[in-house]
Parts: sequence; C-alpha cells; structure tokens
Amino acid sequence: MEMFWEFDGWELQDKHLKQMQSSPFVRPFPALKIEPGLFVLRGPRQVGKSTWLKTILAAKSNRKTCFYLSCENVRDQIDLSEILKSVRDRQIIL
Repeated sequence: MEMFWEFDGWELQDKHLKQMQSSPFVRPFPALKIEPGLFVLRGPRQVGKSTWLKTILAAKSNRKTCFYLSCENVRDQIDLSEILKSVRDRQIIL
C-alpha cells in the first residue's frame, strides 16, 4: 500500500503545506539533523508540528525509506508499539 508521501506532487495538495504557503507570516523551521536516535516532538495543537515534519518529508529524495505517522488516531502505547514494529525497515519515521 502506497502512502500519501510516496505519490509525486502530494505536497501541492497537502492542507498543512498549502496553509503555510498562503500565510502572511512565514517562520523558518529549524533543520533536523538526521542521525541515529529518537527525537520527540510535542507541543500544543495547531502550532506547526505536522507542517514542520511534512516540510522535512517533502525535502527527502527517497521518501520510500520514510514513514509519516499522525498520532491523532493512536489510542495508546500498545497501538503505537504495533505501528512502530510494522515500519522497522524504514530509515526515518516522522
């Protein structure tokens, strides 16, 4: 099953990226060092967490090695654990 980020041009249709591009206020997102490790991104709703991750995803040349997960519908740590086990082969999980 192909994920949205594996389709060419997905970033042109993405609601978060479209909203960012039409905003009169543009703030630069910090670069993310891609190195082994676990990084936790958290914060209040609607501050740009998903948008920042999608900008990183859009910049990747080989997006098939990536996996993007919105935790909006993850019920608990057991759900999250099962999802992460299923994508162990990916190099980057956002």
